[in-house]
Amino acid sequence: MRETLPIHKILEQFWEDKNPLVHPLIPRVLKAWQEVVPDSLRSGLYLERFQEGILHLLISNPVAGQHFQFVKESICQKINARLGLPLVRGVRMKAGTPPPLADPTLKVQRLPETKPRNLSRKEKKWISQLCLEIKDPEVRRQVQATFEKSCRFQEPIPSASQDYKLRPGRKQPKAAK
Repeated sequence: MRETLPIHKILEQFWEDKNPLVHPLIPRVLKAWQEVVPDSLRSGLYLERFQEGILHLLISNPVAGQHFQFVKESICQKINARLGLPLVRGVRMKAGTPPPLADPTLKVQRLPETKPRNLSRKEKKWISQLCLEIKDPEVRRQVQATFEKSCRFQEPIPSASQDYKLRPGRKQPKAAK
């Protein structure tokens, strides 16, 4: 019988060295990248992926890309020295813009909780008139209940019964004098 784990334990395994889908050295390469590459360069470079010993970069700033061309060999050597293994064999660069990062200052606003309201007699009558044309009583009851549930979370319809009477085939309401 398999052991069941809580979700936080499963997620922890993806970010530790226990995940078979992510090579255990990739997090170390990413950490070494952040330590070795200066901040002035990192703002114009985006490490897209590390695959088969090659660092794939997106260059969004041409000046940073030109500067990185001159120091890429020494950066590869420094990363390998930090790891203690010759993992980084080369760098591939291409021009592009990195994907947008989530703004940490943005706060998610909660929508106010909507409480269901009671329907007026007029609204209930309007809903039952809408459902009169449904022949099967069970289906009519279910459709009517669905309409009532959806109307409970909406603003009241001031002229609900008048709108229904204006449909083709219905009598026009009497004009007010």
